[in-house]
Amino acid sequence: APGHQISIAPFISPVVPSFGTGSAENAKFTLEGGRPRIPEFYLGEPVVVAQRNALSLFGIGLFELIPGTTIQANADPDDADGDGISGRFNTSFGGIGRFGVKAQANNIEVFTRPPLMNQMGVTSNAVLGSGGIIPLGHASFVQAVTDPNLPTRDHDGVPDPEISRGDLVDLINFTRFLGPPQKKTFDASAKAGEVLFESIGCTKCHFPSLPSSLGPVEAFTDLLIHDMGDALADGITFGKPQLSVLVGPTTEREFRSAPLWGVAATGPFLHDGRAGTLDEAIRMHAGEAAQVRNAFVALSAEERQQVLSFVEHL
Repeated sequence: APGHQISIAPFISPVVPSFGTGSAENAKFTLEGGRPRIPEFYLGEPVVVAQRNALSLFGIGLFELIPGTTIQANADPDDADGDGISGRFNTSFGGIGRFGVKAQANNIEVFTRPPLMNQMGVTSNAVLGSGGIIPLGHASFVQAVTDPNLPTRDHDGVPDPEISRGDLVDLINFTRFLGPPQKKTFDASAKAGEVLFESIGCTKCHFPSLPSSLGPVEAFTDLLIHDMGDALADGITFGKPQLSVLVGPTTEREFRSAPLWGVAATGPFLHDGRAGTLDEAIRMHAGEAAQVRNAFVALSAEERQQVLSFVEHL
C-alpha cells in the first residue's frame, strides 16, 4: 500500500508508521488511532513529507542475482562520457542497492522487514541480517540507518517478534520467487516503438537487460539512481550513494530507474503515483532525463503512441 516517508534534516530520513503513535522504535500500533500527525518542524528543522506509490514485486528476486560489479560498471557518477546521464549506485550495509525507489535496499530481507514494521506494525527478528548482504563489498559503503541484524520491536501488548522466523522466511521466499512479467507478443506498433525507445535515448537508463547467474534479466532498468529534476525531487535521502562531483552525498533528487517490465499493469506511475498515464510519466521526467524527454515530446503523435505501445507490451 502507499505510504509516507519523511526527512527531518539532510541526513535523517526516518519512516513514519502508517498507523498508531510514537516512533518506529517506540510505537503503539492501533488501527483505531488513525494516522499519526507529522509535525512541520522537528528540533528547529523543517520536516519534508514524501508519498510513496506501491512497487511491483514480480520478478524482483532476480535482482539479487545481478552481480554488484555489473551495477558498478554501468555507473557514471561524474558523467565522464558527457551524455548528460550520471547514474550512480546506492549502497546498503556494505552492498550495492537494488530495491526500493532509491535503491536503498540490497536484498529482499532488508527490503521486507522495515515495511513489515512501518506499514503493518509486524515486528520480526533478522533471518540472515548483514550475513545476507549481496555482495559484502567495502566497509566504507555502510550506511547510517537501522542495522539489519537488529530486531524490530513495538509496545502494542503483543509479544515480539509478531511473525515467526519460519513465516518470515516463507514471506521472503514468496517475494523472491515471484515470476517476472511476461512480454506480450509485439504488434507492428510495438516493434516500431522499440526502435524509437532506443533511438531517443530511453535505454541510457532503462537498460533492456542485465546479466545474472540465471541469464539475462530483461527488466529495463540499470538499478542506478538518477537526478530527476526539481519537480520530482522529494527531499528524502536513503542509503550512502556513490560519490559524485555533480551530486551531493544525499539522494533527495534521485530515484532508481524504475523497472519497466509489466509496467502497464501498475499505474498510477512514478514514485508517488502522481502520473495517471505512461505518457504523463514520461513528460514529467527532468534532470538527467530532460534531453530524452524532449526527444519524446518532439516525436509525432503516431511515433509517441508507438513508444507507449512498446512499453505497454513489456
